[in-house]
Amino acid sequence: MSAIGHYLEAAGLATVQISLIREHTERMTPPRALWVPYELGRPLGVPGDPEFQKRVLRAALKLLERTDGPFIADHEEEVPEGTAGADKDGWVCPVSFPAPPGEETSLASLKREISGLKPWYELGLERRGRTTFGTSGLTIHAVAEFIAAIAQQGDRAPNALPELPFAESFKRANDDLQAFYQEAATAQPGHGGSHEDVLDWFWGQTQAGKLLLACREKARQSGDEQLIFIVERLMVPRLARVRLGLYAVLATARQEFWKPSSCGSSRLEPGVCTHPESAAKNRVTLACQGFGFAVALAGTGSTQPHRRGIPHGLRAHR
Repeated sequence: MSAIGHYLEAAGLATVQISLIREHTERMTPPRALWVPYELGRPLGVPGDPEFQKRVLRAALKLLERTDGPFIADHEEEVPEGTAGADKDGWVCPVSFPAPPGEETSLASLKREISGLKPWYELGLERRGRTTFGTSGLTIHAVAEFIAAIAQQGDRAPNALPELPFAESFKRANDDLQAFYQEAATAQPGHGGSHEDVLDWFWGQTQAGKLLLACREKARQSGDEQLIFIVERLMVPRLARVRLGLYAVLATARQEFWKPSSCGSSRLEPGVCTHPESAAKNRVTLACQGFGFAVALAGTGSTQPHRRGIPHGLRAHR
């Protein structure tokens, strides 16, 4: 959208866009952009609230009056508590995975989950008439076997798609596994869960999520740069990375934290806290590098966290 904006501006048409991922917008530098602190897929904020959505649109359209671009303006109105998802009692996955009696291998546990989810996946496929599963060309059980093997053996596992580089084979299998689970989970009648709910369920409660995180650790020990890039940057969604604590950074004795860069740009860079009171009270920084912005300074001395670039759902989990 940023590139199209520049093209239209060159033809004399003023443009504005709504941004959900600030770091992408910063890199593309569109003529005008309104950054909104909402979850992916909801650029206008609250579903089913026309007045809220109109306020977002008016804020974006108002930027057309400005001629000092390129710039990013911040929309400060947040989604009210309790409206991030449609179900006020919270989303529940349609399938529970009780622990079986006795010992069970990780692959057997994964296949048991898949068997429980398969009817819901098929129901979702019937309703939608399409699926994003199938990029690897493997069956879901073959995908499970490949992922479980990588979780155990890393890049020494047999390549399930020998015609492709190992890293590409893993990427396709990962994409299929996540697509299968997410499409099955969201096929529940009356599904009202948010994107965050599904992420928390997949990465926090399923054997599939556990095994993919195990694959991540094995891949990081390998010498395959492409595989490392996939598990570090592509496999786990950014919001899930933060919620899993993959960006958590304990402050050292120097009390490192993230501050606005000295060049005056909106990017953040590591800094050192020299104020005695702050250095004594601020203990932990949760640095969300994927969004490019600090999330919060945890500790009795912190007041308002730096909120720019933090999705609504993440703020509730500081």
